[in-house]
Amino acid sequence: MKIAITNATIFNGTGGKPFVGTVLVDGNRIVSVSKGKNRVTADDYIDGSDAMVFAAPEPRANVLRGPVSIEGGEVSGSELFFQKPIMLPGESNLKLADGT
Repeated sequence: MKIAITNATIFNGTGGKPFVGTVLVDGNRIVSVSKGKNRVTADDYIDGSDAMVFAAPEPRANVLRGPVSIEGGEVSGSELFFQKPIMLPGESNLKLADGT
């Protein structure tokens, strides 16, 4: 099912200025992004004049699991926060199984 989000303010993630345009979505994929009031063929239309559409961020830091240790620098002593981290209620410091 194709859905067109029209008149939305679009931030395309290239560093350029945001623009008003149309985002065409088919299922869970963005099919096209266009500037202005281009008319696209879709099964349903959503007025996005009160919406902002952002490009998905690159998955950089969210794939890391801590703690992260960088070796090669000057060592001044044992870092205790690696052994006894501050945790929120319900958190644990147990190693997670691979794939979780």
